[in-house]
Amino acid sequence: MKKRIVSLMAAVCLLFTVVLSGCGGKPTLEDYFNSESMQSVISTMTQQYEEQGMGVEVYAEGDEMHYKFTLNDLETTDEDRATYTEQLQAGLDANAATFENIANEAKGAVSNSNVVVVVTYVDGAGNELLSQSYSSTAE
Repeated sequence: MKKRIVSLMAAVCLLFTVVLSGCGGKPTLEDYFNSESMQSVISTMTQQYEEQGMGVEVYAEGDEMHYKFTLNDLETTDEDRATYTEQLQAGLDANAATFENIANEAKGAVSNSNVVVVVTYVDGAGNELLSQSYSSTAE
């Protein structure tokens, strides 16, 4: 699951580079995410995750690039939620540099002065398990 999530984010960043390489001016993060090419990629990725029992929402809001993963087949209780949160946190910590690189690559492709990647996990009932933010570095 962790590799799929990282590859999803890497594909989105690669699309930033490819699509915007021929553009004169840089769009805002939101404008880019609302573009037809980006929506097409997001739609394809969303379908792939849904086929594997996981929902994913990818969207931009201001300076934030959101990845919200829903573990559709998992409903947690108050007692076991901490265990899942701990496991997810370990996975995010192991990939922190990747998420920071994604924020930096996105920042280079858009007009926003800062880009924050927000990764959120929720269970099938909508209970938030974890949300972590990774910011682009200042130049």
